[in-house]
Amino acid sequence: MPPIEHAALPMSLLDRFSGRDAQSQLVRCLQFLAPLSRPGVITLNDGR
Repeated sequence: MPPIEHAALPMSLLDRFSGRDAQSQLVRCLQFLAPLSRPGVITLNDGR
């Protein structure tokens, strides 16, 4: 898969998700990212 074109964001990111139009692609993108917003998904290790 080719890298995302930074100059064409956000559409180049949405193009990675299937959908009839930009709105449905956005919904799929948000569904993909949603688990990252749950507490405890990402933990930081401070070396202790």
